[in-house]
Amino acid sequence: MKAMKIWDIIKEDFEKPSNLDEGWKNNAMAAVLAVSGLFGKAHAAGGHETPRVNAPQSLNKDSIRLNLSNVFTSGKYLFHSEDKDALESELKKFGLQIQKNPNTNIIIQIVSSESQVPNYDNETANHIKLGPWILAQRRAETAKFLISQFIEDLKKKSVFNGSVNFTNPDVKIGTAKWNPEIGKDNSVYTKDQYVQINIKFVPDDNAKKDTAVNFSAYADRGEVVHLGDQTWAMIFYPSRKTNSADNAGNLNTGQENVLLKTVKPNTALTGVKDEKGVYLGSYVIPSQWWNKNVSSNTLTPELIKVITGTPEWRQGN
Repeated sequence: MKAMKIWDIIKEDFEKPSNLDEGWKNNAMAAVLAVSGLFGKAHAAGGHETPRVNAPQSLNKDSIRLNLSNVFTSGKYLFHSEDKDALESELKKFGLQIQKNPNTNIIIQIVSSESQVPNYDNETANHIKLGPWILAQRRAETAKFLISQFIEDLKKKSVFNGSVNFTNPDVKIGTAKWNPEIGKDNSVYTKDQYVQINIKFVPDDNAKKDTAVNFSAYADRGEVVHLGDQTWAMIFYPSRKTNSADNAGNLNTGQENVLLKTVKPNTALTGVKDEKGVYLGSYVIPSQWWNKNVSSNTLTPELIKVITGTPEWRQGN
């Protein structure tokens, strides 16, 4: 039976006790602000080092999964100061992904699961027994509060400009029947005790249109870019639909970018910008950097590392 089917029947059991100390929200906001500050304007200007975190578990190239299981100790469903490190680690992963996708839309689903081990409310002094689903649901509510506040602060700092949609939480309970002889810490039960946040990044259609418009500003035909004696890419200059650097608008003054499109090895080239099945990726490079570093359209391995390792230059295929 899905949790949603029984909520109306035992709704009063889900309501958090009125005698709870609301100080947990102050603790939560302190942790949220500490991490969001790493991604503000000061960070963009070089005021902070890039947060060093373990890579999030990837679902696919457009999604990540955060694990908040370690934020909640036994019988707890609010945020406490001792949970700060566990929360900050996950928020940093999320912030780094947002920084790479500042204008995309986000779809978030919280998955909160509990086992059939008897749960007791350790947020109150009387430690009353909680019915099935209740602990998982309350943790889902707290997880949503934490993530929502983090996103809101990143929006205030203009780090993130997309929209956010929370789907209905997926509240689960394990199927293994409670057996005191096995013990509550047995993997039969612990595997069903977790809180995960699945986050999907959905590109804005307008952003895709803007990319197409930007690409149309470059010449239809380009020039070969070499790595040693091999063809590595094609370069397309902007303005006036020309493949001549001398006639490419303000190119030589560093006021226009150039479009570099990497090519598949051993592929016959016609030099056409929109040719299908030829290009691997596209990079819009500041012409000031290009003119300063590249000689005779020939690259070095070191320059290639700079180009391919600079995400703000990457534009898609």
